[in-house]
Amino acid sequence: MAKNTLKNIKSFLSAVFKHARRTGVLDSPNPVVDASLPSAREAEDTYAYGFEEVTGMLMRLPLRSAAVVAVAVFTGLRKGEISALMWEHYRDGLLYVEKSK
Repeated sequence: MAKNTLKNIKSFLSAVFKHARRTGVLDSPNPVVDASLPSAREAEDTYAYGFEEVTGMLMRLPLRSAAVVAVAVFTGLRKGEISALMWEHYRDGLLYVEKSK
């Protein structure tokens, strides 16, 4: 895992334990506070597909798959947001993201 991923995990765990303390589920200090991160690789640059590459993919995919890929590429929605979309969320030419799975 990359260093940023480990930082995000530590932050999430710290928030979970903080919430547990606040709600009375945990009666001891937050154990994540003293945790240190192991050495890890730095994040690598990711590749972004160009418009021509995306349209080439869309033309080769079956219609339903192409629709899902197009929504992912052109909206920037996360997987959970895409899977929660319903036709009712598309109104007046706009896509309304109302929930996530």
